[in-house]
Order: sequence, then C-alpha cells, then structure tokens
Amino acid sequence: VGIIDSGIDINNKLLKDTIYINNSEVSNGVDDDDNGYVDDINGWNFYDNNNVVYESYLHDYHGTCVSSIIATSENNKMISVAPEIKVMPLKCLSGSRGEVTNIISAIEYAYSMNVRIFNCSWDCDEYDEQLEEVIKKYNDALFICSAGNKGMDLKKSPVYPACYDLNNIICVSAVDNTGKIYEESGYGDSIDVYALGVEVYCSMPNNEFTYSTGSSFATAYVSGIAALVKSCNYNLSAQEIGEILCKGQKYVKNNNGSVKVIDAYECVCLAKNKGVD
Repeated sequence: VGIIDSGIDINNKLLKDTIYINNSEVSNGVDDDDNGYVDDINGWNFYDNNNVVYESYLHDYHGTCVSSIIATSENNKMISVAPEIKVMPLKCLSGSRGEVTNIISAIEYAYSMNVRIFNCSWDCDEYDEQLEEVIKKYNDALFICSAGNKGMDLKKSPVYPACYDLNNIICVSAVDNTGKIYEESGYGDSIDVYALGVEVYCSMPNNEFTYSTGSSFATAYVSGIAALVKSCNYNLSAQEIGEILCKGQKYVKNNNGSVKVIDAYECVCLAKNKGVD
C-alpha cells in the first residue's frame, strides 16, 4: 500500500517489519536500479526530494498513525487491519504543507514500483486537472481517499481527489463505533464507504500511542481492508476490489437511523468467493 502522506517513522517497533524494502537498491549513493531515485530503499521523500522518509515527530506523526492502522507487526499492544502487509512511505507532506506536483510524482514513482493500492488520507478544495489525469491514467490502481473534515455535503462542497468522477477512487467518510457519522466528516451521495474513524487507536512516532479521529483514519481502515482483499485473491482488479469494498457493508443502527458501514469479514468473504479456496 502506497502511503501518500507525511513521513513514516520506519524505526517504530510495530511498523519497521512492514515497511517496504527496495531489494534492488543498496545504500551507496548510487541509483542501483536506475529508476531515477538514489538509495530509495524505503520509498521516497518527495517534499524534500531525498530518501529520508521520516524527519520529525511534529511533521510526520500523521503518516505514522495512518500506516499503523493499515499494517503493523502482530503485537499485544495493538493490531492493525492487515498485519504484515507492506506499506511504502511516499512523503509528500510536512505537517499539513505540500504540493500537488509532488503527489503526482509520488504516484508515478510508486506505480512504477508495482504499488496498486494508494492511501490518500488528505484532501484539497481546489480541482487539479493533472492530478485527476494521473489517477485516471493508472486505472488498474485503486485510490482510497478521504472525504475531508469540513462537515459538508460533498455534492455542494467537493474535496479532491475523493470527488473525481473516476471508477478507481473510493471516497471514505468516518463513523464512530455506534455507526453515527462523525460530525466534521464529509458526507452525502458522493460517499462510497463509511468506516470507523472516531477514537481509533494507533501508533505514533517514538513508539507512542494515541486515539485519533477524522476521515483520515477511516480512510486508512478501508485501505487495510483493500489490502486484505487483495491478499485473499491477488488476481482481483482495482475495480473488483472497489466493488467488494462497496458491497461488503452492513447496516448499523444508531439514534439517527442507520448507515452502511464497511465490514472486513464480509469483504474477505466476497474476495474468496471470486475463485480462491
């Protein structure tokens, strides 16, 4: 899973065994695999254009937290959605600062390195044609995208890339553990999947832990399920995985009625029913 975000603490005890390793590259100041990136052993820092994928707690806690929800080594402190799945650090943000051009470069790079599931736990208000085009270009990759945290109907106040009209994008909004939609999360007909995103336990840099809330963390939850689905049936296309994520849901009743919330077990069953023993 490609983590387009801030950096990731690759020495975190729960994360270090799940961080992507480029076995074609050696730390020697030479571009051994001739891909244009020198010593890209654990992904790349597109914000600073170097191979340092973790800089500081302040600037890189978000990417670390998101990654820990998707994949950690099994541990008695916490367990992720998809233990032992590999995550690729694609640092495009420093805190909340970043440029769309760097995100486009990260997608191009990660796709060339065979990433086919991207976690996008961020959003921007302005439509960007180049970003839409690169996601459209790689239609055999799946982009799991945050619905944002402005508490707005996305039909009236769209956020991107979640609201690009493309069949390889999954737009994710957050609910709490009763099925109530998080009040600051984007909502409406544009949402493909609702997932747990309130008080989600996750790991932070320096091996610390916290509870995090927002569509970012619901998005990570769905990316973890997408990785589980892919691991059950590696031949599934991006569109098929997306269909499974949208179908593998259950109604959860709450004080405001009911909402469909993604269910990992249902998704795995759907994946296995497509031809895997």
